[in-house]
Amino acid sequence: MGMEQRRLQFMRTPIEWGDSPSPPHLSKQVDFGGSSTAVSERDLQSSRDHPLSLIANSRGGGDGPQQLASIPEELIMADRQARKKPISKSQDPLTCKDWTLESLVHKSKNFHHVPRVRWSAGTSTEALIRRHDLASPGIPLVVEGLHKHPGWLQDEFTPEWFEASGPDVISVRNMHDRTDKDMPLSDFIARIRATTPFKTPNEKERLYGKDVVCPATYNDFLHSGIIPPYLTPESPENVLNNLPESSRPETLMCYIGVSDTFTPCHKDLCASSGHNLMCYTEKGGSSFWFMTATSSANAAAEYFQNVLNEVLDHETHVITVDELAKAPFKIYITEQKLGDLVLVPPRSMHQVVNAGGITIKTSWSRMTLDGLSLALRYELPLYRRVCRSEIYRVKATIYQTLLKTVETVSDRLCAQPDSANAGAGSSQKDMPMHLSALRQILLLFDSILIEEYSPEANNMRKLAKPEGNDEEIEQLACDFCGGDIFLSFFECHSCVRAAPGAGFIVCPGCYVEGRTCACEVMFPMQCRLVDELFKARTRAFDLFEAFSKFLHKKADGIPSTQQLRKDGRLGLFRAAIVLRKRRIHMTKGGNHDKLRRCNKSKKDSHHDIPNLWMLQCTKCHSGSCFAHLTWIAQFHSAEALLASEKDKTGAGFHEAHLASKDRYSSAISILKREELNHVPNLGVQLAYLAMTFSTCRPINPNSKLWKTGHYDLKAWEIAVCPVNSFVGITNATSSSLTSGCLSRPRRALSRDQL
Repeated sequence: MGMEQRRLQFMRTPIEWGDSPSPPHLSKQVDFGGSSTAVSERDLQSSRDHPLSLIANSRGGGDGPQQLASIPEELIMADRQARKKPISKSQDPLTCKDWTLESLVHKSKNFHHVPRVRWSAGTSTEALIRRHDLASPGIPLVVEGLHKHPGWLQDEFTPEWFEASGPDVISVRNMHDRTDKDMPLSDFIARIRATTPFKTPNEKERLYGKDVVCPATYNDFLHSGIIPPYLTPESPENVLNNLPESSRPETLMCYIGVSDTFTPCHKDLCASSGHNLMCYTEKGGSSFWFMTATSSANAAAEYFQNVLNEVLDHETHVITVDELAKAPFKIYITEQKLGDLVLVPPRSMHQVVNAGGITIKTSWSRMTLDGLSLALRYELPLYRRVCRSEIYRVKATIYQTLLKTVETVSDRLCAQPDSANAGAGSSQKDMPMHLSALRQILLLFDSILIEEYSPEANNMRKLAKPEGNDEEIEQLACDFCGGDIFLSFFECHSCVRAAPGAGFIVCPGCYVEGRTCACEVMFPMQCRLVDELFKARTRAFDLFEAFSKFLHKKADGIPSTQQLRKDGRLGLFRAAIVLRKRRIHMTKGGNHDKLRRCNKSKKDSHHDIPNLWMLQCTKCHSGSCFAHLTWIAQFHSAEALLASEKDKTGAGFHEAHLASKDRYSSAISILKREELNHVPNLGVQLAYLAMTFSTCRPINPNSKLWKTGHYDLKAWEIAVCPVNSFVGITNATSSSLTSGCLSRPRRALSRDQL
């Protein structure tokens, strides 16, 4: 059962409370501060309407001091239920009437043409692309003229051939109300051919065929040599292919559009590289692309949040030309015509608007090792904060890539003769590249282990492996943020009747920020054997040392596995375990719902808070809720919990929260540049994300099953909508619709389990 099917079951099926505990008694005192401070709906609405008063005023990249906006006291003190808000927003459809490429580019000084290279016989297209990437890394590129290649599919790319050889029924979207429905392909093509060139005032329907399954002939064409081999879906450089075949995401899709159809502004999933080939046009059909460079990713996300009052990764906002013109970063624009291959760099914000007659495009995504680095370090923490489904399984891909790299390097070493002069052979010219790749993937895997490991792991419940499956259990995803579960998670078997692994699941990052199921009784779980992961890591480390010695390189910068187990860096799962222990201790003592005073903020914003959701500093003789602790001291709950646990005297926690503000000020500028080789300070990053991106959209559509966390000042409730409706659907689905990816299923749930 796919994530979308599971979502629909949740919507259709009444909650059936489990046996332990009984239907949870949700004390009014558990409301996040609602018992002591009355907050009017007018105050809440005022805060919602003026987002600039809520978030850090920082557009990224600058080296000057970072100015924090005033603390959103009303929203912090609002109870958790008041933060929930149904999605009820519509937007007028966009039109490309009177657009020309030149007129668009001349509208603003920050509008620029997308660079282009031309295919021609006798010229290496790959060399042209690599030269561009070297000179202008992270900048979009168009390869034009591919339709003039003698191998171009003149007949197979036509609507008539597609109608005869493609799927009988496709999913189409109405641009006016953004609802989806299934339609025979022949009816769809006939209808869009009869569509007016541009939308009209009373128009009710304008259809767009998206995520259409590509005929096998198209896939064969992509691998026929016309497209540079390293750009193709099956390229060895595409690390998504390292996943077991049953777990690989399907990214190859076709899109059939007509004038004034579009995809909302978005980024491709998980820092993947996008590729879009215009295969067919009629009646002057083309597509206008508005794109950013990789380096503008953070600035784009902040612009959406701070200025447009939208969340870029929710993929619901169709940005206007005027809004783009006012953006504080460069916008690259191009008009894609027949034979144009648009190369979308990782993390590029982009929006596509179709113009003229019918266009047929083939699109696919590819993940590089650098893309994995960007995804793990920057995209996944942001996805978790705003709740965008991960889908591409970044951590699992890193693990499988580590295993594959170890196998490759080991084979290379074993194949070498014992001679001291063996390094002179041509077969060894790429050996330093393999060493660099091994080091890069090993460091990424270390970050995963630090984040998800707990010394208590061997005492936790583990999901059993299916017979004959040595790889993993199956795909599990966080029911709050949609993040892929790699090793550790928390599960409730009470709010939903379910077998282990099929209950309500929350990832460690969500749990430590206060996100839980309705009853808040959750148990730590493991879906892999942590000792097996460390064995794989030890083998990789030993091989890295041997390989470095073979190439006469220093094997420094990588800790041993024993050192890694004792690593003192911030671990989200360890912090989440501390929070759970506090919960258990307070529940046993009857103090779980007991209110205490948060007096960290200004006097008129002091408020009462459940004991569990605050920390007391014995040295300062004051207490703070986790939200105020982050907004005032830039000290995230994960760090605060570990600091409070480490030193029972309170001195360590006191010193840490006093030092956190200066640390944040000195580190935030480089963090927001989000450079490839920079490893972010996780504590600073978590504090920044919590303060800046305080709007989320939980994946699970049944809001009775979940509670928001400390930093979720506004939580969009997904509307209970018809099966084929797009409005208000989960990130898992919207991401697949706009990024060209079909999600793989998580554990199937039977109706009695729901």
